[in-house]
Amino acid sequence: MEKQFIKTASSKRRTVAFVLVFFVFAAATAFGVFALVNHYIVRDFPVIISAENVIFLYNDRSYLDEIGSSELELYKGAPTDFTMSVRVVGSHRVVVNYEIDFEIASDSEIVNAIEVYVFRNGRYEFLCMLSELENVPKEQKISGLMVTNYDYEIDMRLVYSSTAGKKYDDMVNSEAGAFIIRAKAVAEITADSDDYVFAWANDFADIFRSPDSVGKTIVLTEDVVVSSSLTSAGLVGIELNGRTLTLNNGAALTIDCKNNNSLERRGITNAHGGGGLAGNGTVSVINTARCYLLDIALRQS
Repeated sequence: MEKQFIKTASSKRRTVAFVLVFFVFAAATAFGVFALVNHYIVRDFPVIISAENVIFLYNDRSYLDEIGSSELELYKGAPTDFTMSVRVVGSHRVVVNYEIDFEIASDSEIVNAIEVYVFRNGRYEFLCMLSELENVPKEQKISGLMVTNYDYEIDMRLVYSSTAGKKYDDMVNSEAGAFIIRAKAVAEITADSDDYVFAWANDFADIFRSPDSVGKTIVLTEDVVVSSSLTSAGLVGIELNGRTLTLNNGAALTIDCKNNNSLERRGITNAHGGGGLAGNGTVSVINTARCYLLDIALRQS
């Protein structure tokens, strides 16, 4: 579930490269948690970021640092699903824009016969073959926005290709077909969390209408369906974050720009691949002109 932001002029952006440390919860409890501590200044306020944990979850087990053929069971043409749970720990809640890179350790040709999928837009979408996972183009990488000190889960799937030949059949689930998946990430602090509010499918309507959201950008954490008309309490932005916002039943999403004296604009944006606007509803603005920007290219056919 896995998942586009509006740049804020007053924010000072700092780039931090970090390695996501994979660990098993039990091991972390027994031996302590390794942390890479980094210091940043966000709006002249000191913030300490410690990039600590990404966990591979499969069959109710957590895996340290890597997951591979010794843990995953592959069957021809059948999906093998697992989850990556990401958490960036900070001394304060700040928003980071993250991107995950993968490393594949294998001497086997089996990596040419395993398809990789990621859950986006309400479905598993083909990403690449396992042999290509290290070199996925930037626009297709697993990336998005997240707030520090919260878990963010990314669902993934491997499929041993149904068209694979016999030589691969002899390799799969054996030592001859061994592989290991590792990961690291690069993250960028975009702004403190006062500029963003994160919305799930079940609370998007309340957040969109809330006075607490005025002047902020609402970031989708999953696909959202709106089936009745909504009006905001003031100027808000919506960052699709690679998700799909569907307006059904002719629902109207209305941004009321009253009391907007800052000349600051908000809009519907999508800084990462996938997602868009869908459905037969409309987006409109009232009480002022040109305070709200909508990228019509985001509308899906």
